[in-house]
Amino acid sequence: MGQNAGKNLLWIGSAGFSVTMMLNALAFFLLQQPASIPLHEQWWSTWFAGYAVWLVICVIGLGLHNKEQNKGFCRQMKWPPG
Repeated sequence: MGQNAGKNLLWIGSAGFSVTMMLNALAFFLLQQPASIPLHEQWWSTWFAGYAVWLVICVIGLGLHNKEQNKGFCRQMKWPPG
């Protein structure tokens, strides 16, 4: 992976999550779709997958970003011991 993979995934995940939230709000306020009511029975099958995917991408990006930021930490602390 590239040096900025974590930062890029974090940015892409945040953008996708934001777009999903905006589409859900649009469907709720303007289109008045029953499936857009948060945590409603139909909401889970329509919107939850989108939120979950973007959240997972954000978490992976955050993990990679933190790994990139703390690259020299393990060498300084002589980790793993042994």
